[in-house]
Amino acid sequence: MKQILEKTIKTAGAVGFCTLFAWIIVFASSPKKPSPDMQIAISTDAETRYVGEARGFLLDLLMDVCALSFLVAFGCTIAKGRPEKKEDEPKESVDV
Repeated sequence: MKQILEKTIKTAGAVGFCTLFAWIIVFASSPKKPSPDMQIAISTDAETRYVGEARGFLLDLLMDVCALSFLVAFGCTIAKGRPEKKEDEPKESVDV
């Protein structure tokens, strides 16, 4: 079971980073100036970009997949639990 969780953690983390990277690319390629077909304004702290309805849906979808995959990775990490401690050699009792 732990092997399955470890593989899921790696896969979900990779999907999360890929979708985050894709969101950044799509956002950065959006124009800064509005045009008649660009109806949605997406703002970050630094700048505002204008996108059409389809690209706005794509950005929402990418961000949702990113958040969901990171939540899956976090949940699997919690479910996997703490790593088992390796027990040292048993201590010998000393009689005094």
